[in-house]
Amino acid sequence: MKKVLLISVKPEFASKIFNGEKRIELRKIKPNIKKGDIVVIYESSPTMALKGSFIVNEVVSGCPDTLWNTYSAIAGISRQKYELYYQNHEKAYGIVFNEISEYKVPLSLELLRKLWDGFAPPQSYRYLSYEDSEKLAWL
Repeated sequence: MKKVLLISVKPEFASKIFNGEKRIELRKIKPNIKKGDIVVIYESSPTMALKGSFIVNEVVSGCPDTLWNTYSAIAGISRQKYELYYQNHEKAYGIVFNEISEYKVPLSLELLRKLWDGFAPPQSYRYLSYEDSEKLAWL
């Protein structure tokens, strides 16, 4: 069964995902997902809405310099911001993705809370249960 991961992404990076400029989602903690799993994108403040999803191609890891050297062209981030993000971290993780799907109408936090009892956006990411991922099918 495919896993569904819900991630919070800053608006700057979410727009780069949806316009194709960013093809790897950088993380400090390795998510337990694999090729074919689904990642749902919650765009954080000030947007505060579910914006779309993508399909995982692979999860990569390494020291921050190695990941930068390999993936900087598709990272959608400046070297300065990248180094600041991974400051004091020995390991860097990335979710390389394809099949990006942007919702025609973003699902606002207000609407999500009305339709999905107990919905709370993740600080970084969280796995959705089968029941919660099924809710996305009708939202």
